[in-house]
Amino acid sequence: MTFASFKDPDVQRGIELLAKADQLAVFVGAGVSAEAGLPRWPELIHHLLLAASDKVPYFTSDEERKSWVTRTMLTELPPGAAGIAETLLKRDLAPTLARELYRRPEDGTLANPSDFVPGPTGHAVAALRRACDSMARFHHPMKILTTNYDELLEKAFFAREDVQRDEVCSIIWPFDNNELPKDRIKVHHLHGYLKGRRKVGDITLADTSYYASPASAPLRDKAVLEILAKTQCLFLGTSFTDPNITRYIFTSAEERRLSSRHRGGLQSAQHVALFSHHSADPPEIRRARQEIAESRFDGTFTKAVFVEHYADVSQFVFDLRNCIAENNTYLRHDLRAIRLLKPILYGVIHPREPALFDKAQPDLSSKLKEILSDVAAEIDKRARSQLSREPLALALWLLDETGKQLTPWVTTDRVHRDPRLLFPAEVTPDSRWLAVRAVCEGKLLVDPRQHDDSRWTYIAGCPLLIDDGGRGRICIGSLTVTTLTPIDKTWLYKLSSRYRRMLFTLLNDEISRWLAPIQNP
Repeated sequence: MTFASFKDPDVQRGIELLAKADQLAVFVGAGVSAEAGLPRWPELIHHLLLAASDKVPYFTSDEERKSWVTRTMLTELPPGAAGIAETLLKRDLAPTLARELYRRPEDGTLANPSDFVPGPTGHAVAALRRACDSMARFHHPMKILTTNYDELLEKAFFAREDVQRDEVCSIIWPFDNNELPKDRIKVHHLHGYLKGRRKVGDITLADTSYYASPASAPLRDKAVLEILAKTQCLFLGTSFTDPNITRYIFTSAEERRLSSRHRGGLQSAQHVALFSHHSADPPEIRRARQEIAESRFDGTFTKAVFVEHYADVSQFVFDLRNCIAENNTYLRHDLRAIRLLKPILYGVIHPREPALFDKAQPDLSSKLKEILSDVAAEIDKRARSQLSREPLALALWLLDETGKQLTPWVTTDRVHRDPRLLFPAEVTPDSRWLAVRAVCEGKLLVDPRQHDDSRWTYIAGCPLLIDDGGRGRICIGSLTVTTLTPIDKTWLYKLSSRYRRMLFTLLNDEISRWLAPIQNP
């Protein structure tokens, strides 16, 4: 997550449109679950098709089944492939979905649902809802609707100190809890809900499922269309390949147009669909994709807004929260980021002054080494590991003032002598540098491989998030940890995902505390 996206007037316009609303709703798609480690929609359908291939009696080998799955995904595309999987699995759909949803994309292993925690966007949605709750001008609580089956949004609310667990309700179709108190936090699961691995209510995988339950479909359709017609909506983590969601948007547009004739100003009360650019797309393809999205939503009261990286999606939501809560004192995200970053770059690192840079490096490297040693020892206590005995290295990468380049200014394994000898990496999602990819994706990444061109055998990295005085945390760079220990013996690899997250959380917190006096002298 860099701050470059927030210099775009279109991004700021999207924030301002939603901040002026007196009724707000958020639609959450599969991308928000994917940032927490769950498979993306095409990956999930691929796994379901592979499981469903056992139902086809004509395949005699795994190779034939895999070939059929690959061809089906290419020719039918995810919506059509989902219908095929649903048809073949029949009553086995729910248990198969409950298993495949928690298959890790990086290695294909099955995990426990409790191993997954909300990503930044899930927490941002929870923060936005609480900000709206505190504002008198919001006549109705912010509505939350999701096409996801998991309970990550509920977990995001459970993690907040200002929310009691019994305040959070999962709404599943068909449902009979319309009489819940108005101030309850309701998460509407439009496509079904898995509480752990247990199915609750109807499961929708393909568009045919919308019409297979005649008792619940009209109620659900009426509720969603009413929200779209009367409320400003923010769409997150969806590519709009789901025909059910696009059907809702286009169906509600006519009612919204009719309403606009009787309500002054409603025509400007647009929805916002948030997209992120694809990693390797050249400028001309980006422009074409953006213009096509704008044209596609023409007449639907929906504004397409593009950010540079998927990690910027959560920051967009946090900035919307700040704009609503702070009103006249709201400061744009990129301006806040530069305000935090400049004292660190020019008061500590000195990238433009070689003599000062050389003088500061030994102390900076020593301090970073001290932090790594203390945190590794703390992990050993909690996880009963021996991480602190390994030859580890920690690197502190910082963004430049444009938010488009990242440089490893301080490391524990060497002392740099001249800033002109350090070459910055361009911040692009397809970068060869894991530190850059962690910033773009906004989450902890690992690369447990031995590279021929490196002596390091394992590398993990996450964004460096610095607190901005109660307005939230801002990404100003990234942290990477690596080891010389063989992959099959390093504790970096053997740590559970829980303790690996804890390692980077502690590193981030300690470095943030170290840098805090520099930001606020």
